[in-house]
Amino acid sequence: MNQSRDLTVAQEMRLFAGFVVQPFSAAVLGFIAFPLIDLTRTALEGGGTTDAMRAAISVGLGAGFAAFLVTVCGAFPVVVWLLKHGPLTLKQILWGGVILGNIPFAIIVPLAVMTNNVNAGASWFGLIRALAFGALFGVVGAALFWAISIRGTDMEQSLVQ
Repeated sequence: MNQSRDLTVAQEMRLFAGFVVQPFSAAVLGFIAFPLIDLTRTALEGGGTTDAMRAAISVGLGAGFAAFLVTVCGAFPVVVWLLKHGPLTLKQILWGGVILGNIPFAIIVPLAVMTNNVNAGASWFGLIRALAFGALFGVVGAALFWAISIRGTDMEQSLVQ
């Protein structure tokens, strides 16, 4: 059931707005979520942060930069491709967020292993922690994208038809 179609200017602008906010929302989420990130890091490795504000700003900026790359290189092409095949469901968008939110870790972890920059004490809990934070960032970004770009338009596929 291929429903290829052209988007109106209004739909393109809504999509553009949904993509543009991604790095900013990830930066804010990174800043706000820093205490939880630091708490779980402390539980894994011990110690603490000497300057929590600077660390939170760093996490926010890093999350924003990663979100920019994931949005440009991953989310944009995937959404355009999916829209060419028909309307989107919230479920598709949220699962895409979980997957795309973990792309940075899928790139960073093998690089860390290849360059021997992996902590010998790394555990399954550390991996689960990284996947959980990636999923959190991805789902929040995807939900925001859905609310701005897709919800209430003919790009949305209702579950009840």
